[in-house]
Amino acid sequence: MREEYCRGSKRMHEGLIPAFRAVTTKQFEAAAPLLLAADIRTLEKDREGFRVAASKRAGTVTTLWFCDYGANVALAFAEADYFRVQMPFAGQAVTEEGRRKTGVSGEVGCISRGGATIAFQPGFQQFAWRVPVASVTKILSALIGEPLVRPLEFDPVLDLAGPMGRRLRMLAEVLASSPAPGESKFGLSVDLEIEQTMIVTLLAAANHTYRAILDRNVDCCAPKQVRAVEMYIQENWSQPIDYEALASLSAVSVRTLFRTFKSFRGYTPLEFAKKVRLQKAHEMLLSRPEGMAVGAIATACGFPNFSAFSRDFAAAYGVPPSSIRRFS
Repeated sequence: MREEYCRGSKRMHEGLIPAFRAVTTKQFEAAAPLLLAADIRTLEKDREGFRVAASKRAGTVTTLWFCDYGANVALAFAEADYFRVQMPFAGQAVTEEGRRKTGVSGEVGCISRGGATIAFQPGFQQFAWRVPVASVTKILSALIGEPLVRPLEFDPVLDLAGPMGRRLRMLAEVLASSPAPGESKFGLSVDLEIEQTMIVTLLAAANHTYRAILDRNVDCCAPKQVRAVEMYIQENWSQPIDYEALASLSAVSVRTLFRTFKSFRGYTPLEFAKKVRLQKAHEMLLSRPEGMAVGAIATACGFPNFSAFSRDFAAAYGVPPSSIRRFS
């Protein structure tokens, strides 16, 4: 069934679940309002090769879609309580929100929220990431260390060629390629941390109403606050990093906290968390709890990408994780 679903698509992602595949206009007309929450504005009539397919991953707070259009389709989306972040892979689309039109192709993505019409051309493929407004504003408030006094509004054009844009797309690939969260009791925690990191990366990559505040210089906090956060991470290493909790614990913005960590320790809180989790993974590999496989241990310690885990583990301990299990 999965092969049939993905036929004609240039990409397959292990962590995405097929939502629908329409090979006739009638099938798509039935699927779009129900599954995409969208009204069809224009739709190319059945022709040879007609195809519209979608798969998705419902995370803990966000939803990541992969969409593949083999026909000319225009969909109208109503205003929602989430931001739509389009990250194209192939082909072209145009997103129209109000009087502004944004071409989506290559290294140019788009962010929209209000009522928008998106026209997809044949051969267009994209990640469509839906991020609740409340989740974005919560993390932004923690980053700048103050409540938001005006609505958060994004410039619709998203540069995916810059460092943060490339990182955002890479994180989306990691989330889409990770095993389904239901396969492990730790899966939801891993998903949440990836999603939070993606939100921070989006805020760093995009232009928005709080860009100047986010970019301004920050002061340092005291070393005792650094030690308090380190202790918190050590005691909660198996839980996703909560930016709001870090800000509350240190009584400064997350940006100030990260800068102080870098100044006093030479690493960030996230890098410290990775170090702690690698230590825990090493301990688990030595003890072999419940006969867990190496991949299961990687997931349990917050590493959804096994290749990245093996690389980081080898850098820290000089040998791949499989060697620890084999000879311990």
